[in-house]
Amino acid sequence: MAGSSSPKLLFVFDQKLPASLASALAAVDCQWHDFEPFGEFDSADETTEWWRRWTDNEDADVPPLRFFGKNGCGDHAAIWLQDPDAAIEAQPVVLLGSEGQQAVIARNLGDYLCLLVTGLGPLGHAEPMGAPIPEITALLPGKPRSVEAVVADAEMLRPDLEKFVDEVCWGPFDDDEPSR
Repeated sequence: MAGSSSPKLLFVFDQKLPASLASALAAVDCQWHDFEPFGEFDSADETTEWWRRWTDNEDADVPPLRFFGKNGCGDHAAIWLQDPDAAIEAQPVVLLGSEGQQAVIARNLGDYLCLLVTGLGPLGHAEPMGAPIPEITALLPGKPRSVEAVVADAEMLRPDLEKFVDEVCWGPFDDDEPSR
C-alpha cells in the first residue's frame, strides 16, 4: 500500500533455555565465577528495556538476543540470534558488558559447552580449572574442542557483532550520502 509503513514482523519470544544450557549452568559453580544464571531467558520487554539503555537508543526494537545470565558488574551473557533460520543451539554466545564491552564467547552453544566443561567461567573470563566437569562433558554434542580453537572461531565473529551493535547505536549509514 502506498504511503503505509511496512508491518513489523511478529514472532514468538520463547523464554525457555535450551536443556543443555540449563543443565550446564546448573553444573558450573556460578557463585565462584560471580555469575547469576537466569532460570529462563529474559522476556521481550526486559530484553528491549535493557538493550535500549545499553545502546542509548530509546527507539531500538526488540534485539535478536536471549539473555541467560549476568555478573555482579552487570555484564550480560546472551545467545545472539544472528541467523534467523538457524536453531538456537547454532547461534553465537556473546558478552555485552556494562561498560560497552562486546565479545563473542563462542560461535555456538556446543562450543560454549566446550568452554564450560574446562571450568572456564560462563562469561569466558577465567582460566580453565583443569579437570573436565563430567556433568557438562555428557552434554557436549560431539567431541570436545580446545579452548584455543573455540576462542579463535569466536573471534572471527567479532566484526559481525560490532557491526550489529554499531548499527543500533548509530544507525546504518551510507558512505555516499552527502553530509548535511
